[in-house]
Amino acid sequence: NGREACRELIGFFFTHDQSLTMYEYRQFGKNRTNVLPFIQKNIYSHQSGRRKGKPYQLGDFYI
Repeated sequence: NGREACRELIGFFFTHDQSLTMYEYRQFGKNRTNVLPFIQKNIYSHQSGRRKGKPYQLGDFYI
């Protein structure tokens, strides 16, 4: 339906414990916005490639 194709996600990476979390901002009506957890705060690892099994680092997200 096209509405799910593009989402506004905000992420936080915590360098002290290498954990990350992401939130989704959804607007309901004209004046109401909700923040919903998209990825729960946890330590996540690469699933494939040369860094498979290693936890994500700040350099993986920083542009």
